[in-house]
Amino acid sequence: MTVQRDDVTASVTNSLEPSSSPSQRPIRGTLALVTVAARDAQRDGSREHRTPATLPAAVRELCSAWNELAAPHGFPAWGERTSGRLLQDALAALERRPLEEWRRVFALVPRSPVCCGELSSRQRASLVWMLTGRTRDGYEPAEKLLSGTWSIDPEPTATPAANTAGAELAGLPVDTPAASAWKQMLEAMQEDGKKYALSWLARLRGRAVQEGELVLEAPDTYAATWVAQHYGELVRRMAAIQGYTGVRFIAAGEASP
Repeated sequence: MTVQRDDVTASVTNSLEPSSSPSQRPIRGTLALVTVAARDAQRDGSREHRTPATLPAAVRELCSAWNELAAPHGFPAWGERTSGRLLQDALAALERRPLEEWRRVFALVPRSPVCCGELSSRQRASLVWMLTGRTRDGYEPAEKLLSGTWSIDPEPTATPAANTAGAELAGLPVDTPAASAWKQMLEAMQEDGKKYALSWLARLRGRAVQEGELVLEAPDTYAATWVAQHYGELVRRMAAIQGYTGVRFIAAGEASP
């Protein structure tokens, strides 16, 4: 009985131990190599980034549209580095609808209470969500915006005509360092195609430079407040390129801080 028990125990123990047969080692090794290779490939793909200069032209325009129409209103900007995943999402989005249609979508984002996180979800829209997301009822956010399903706040009635921006730029004064710097910033925006932004910003004047900050004067309090709220981030980025530490918006007749 003892001998039989020992034989059974040895048999069970051997069946639980890992097999050392050569036929099984390559299988485990091959699986491990495939897993590591897939993981490394995925990791390398996530590290693949492109600068604006290396993006396809259509994607570069899509990037500029988002940064011009949505980012100045507090939505995260499309950064200087575009991941491989975002590039693929952008190309797929451009296959679904043309660039001009995406421009209309992006222009509606800041005017939509849903996108601004003011309704039930409390979540502000992001670029990735606009390009790839779906609503609870299965629609793209772009479809909701373009169809009018989501409520849209009206545009300010004082918005000037966009086609007057070029003429206004030509007549901007350059008699002071602040005025000259401001005109250079507006010309840079014009080269970037920021026509709608210029329709507002061309109404401002470079008033002074105080403690490294550029002081900009708007025609009235409403314009100063509206520009600061909607284009303050854009103007500050442009001012930083010029070497200024910040920007202040004041109304005509108001003493600079």
